Amino acid sequence: MTGLECLDDEIFSLPKSVGKEGMIKYLENIFREYQETLELISDQTLARELRLQTDNISTVCKNFISSLSHHQNGHIQNAYNDFKNAMSIIKPFLFPEKKGGVVITKGLYKPLYRARIGSNKAYSKSQMFHLPFSEREFANTQRFSVPGLPCLYLSNSIYVCWEELNRPPLSKFQVSRFQQENSNLKILNISFTPIQLKWHCKTYEENKGQGKYDYDYLLFWFLMVWPLSLVCSLSVMNEEVPFKQEYIFPQFLLEWVTSEKDIDGIKYFSVKANPYNKEDFSYFTNYVFPPKKMDSGNYCSHLKKSFKLSDPFSVEVFEIADPNFIFLTKEWLEKVKYKVMPEIIRLELIEGHLMPYTHTLFGKMEMFMQNLEVDFLNEESL
Repeated sequence: MTGLECLDDEIFSLPKSVGKEGMIKYLENIFREYQETLELISDQTLARELRLQTDNISTVCKNFISSLSHHQNGHIQNAYNDFKNAMSIIKPFLFPEKKGGVVITKGLYKPLYRARIGSNKAYSKSQMFHLPFSEREFANTQRFSVPGLPCLYLSNSIYVCWEELNRPPLSKFQVSRFQQENSNLKILNISFTPIQLKWHCKTYEENKGQGKYDYDYLLFWFLMVWPLSLVCSLSVMNEEVPFKQEYIFPQFLLEWVTSEKDIDGIKYFSVKANPYNKEDFSYFTNYVFPPKKMDSGNYCSHLKKSFKLSDPFSVEVFEIADPNFIFLTKEWLEKVKYKVMPEIIRLELIEGHLMPYTHTLFGKMEMFMQNLEVDFLNEESL
């Protein structure tokens, strides 16, 4: 099969759910199927590059399984060491800067959002940033988190924020818009999906007459990084239990990123969004930025310099302040469409009913919030 054809194989579809056989057995089976699928690729250049990495691919898979085994036996340090060994092999393939930066995200030109569940009292701007270091005991366990480490979590849309907070009542939903000011942020991107990758490959072929090398390179990168994407995007089987085994590897990855001075954050797709269309999650993405400088104050100085943010804004106030905002003019849409829209084009909030994102309350809020001023967090004024 060709490289593009292999992307149609169900094996590469994410996120996945662990079955009754248990997580170790599940990963053993899926990694074996993954390696067998790679051996079927017939594209000469891609097949040759993958053959050269056969031993490395096998070692990465074995290290992930060994890491999980150590973790289940209570040997957490050994588990993390095996994870680090796997990452030492994967790392050279994470940042292919010379080939167009497909994995690196530099310059988040689209707006980002952070939401919190509030009450009748509006949050302050500082309360929409990461938890202050003086309150690190409230930094609890999530998919990409290290308990006790305040991180800045952002989403590419207000809708994803709402889903990540488990669909809270909109009357208690407060949002701030974030704008990146540091164009050199280096972000590890594990949000790519087969559908998105096929689109990129098609674009390379259409826009570059001899784009075959780029096409092979994109596929090669995706296939080498895929085991990491898999173990970091397993759907949680039981949201009610305090320990979620599906969080082991995402938490290890965040810990690994905190030790890498040249990596600022992680981009990953939401496993909670897009409930009625499981084909592609790449349009619904989150970002996590761990603090890099905790030398003074209650907030990371590096992150404070990297982002501006607006005062928080509630859905309730939005509906009261401008109840006629549903009557969007053509001129308004033309003015904001390139600034406001993330990757979401249509949304299926009701099964079987696709709506343009701009027609939803979330899309309207995003357009409205383009008028809100953003500024750096001034800790001295708090």
